[in-house]
Amino acid sequence: MKKIDFYGTSYGTALGSVYAQLFPHRVDAIVLDGAVDANLSLVSDAKADAPAIETALTHGLESCTTMPGCPLGADPVGFYKNLQQQLSSAPLAAPGGGDTVPVTVGDLYTATLLYLSAPNFTPGYFPALAAAAAGNGAPLRSVALTLEDD
Repeated sequence: MKKIDFYGTSYGTALGSVYAQLFPHRVDAIVLDGAVDANLSLVSDAKADAPAIETALTHGLESCTTMPGCPLGADPVGFYKNLQQQLSSAPLAAPGGGDTVPVTVGDLYTATLLYLSAPNFTPGYFPALAAAAAGNGAPLRSVALTLEDD
């Protein structure tokens, strides 16, 4: 009988654990990294994760000030909060080029999720925030779409 080796991250941990419970004789090795409690609702899970995510975001934004030419200024956390409020109140025009959907705070959140998940793969994140604050949402949409394409 063939057996599988499985490496699951995030919600893949739920899949791996259910598979192992249903078919233990078919599992050779299993690694669950960042296990998700499938018994929690998404709301409960999000509330439990929120403090750690906020800490990670604050740290990530503050790291911008250690880089030469940080486009977020001396207070990147304040910059982010202002941009968040700006996009919540008034979405930016659609980027064009076939993309007709306005750039919203949802794009900010999606781009931020990608940045927090893989900061080394999102070198355009800080410049995209600066561009959005200046009224150009195309770079932010591009970073956000990178998560969806990943």
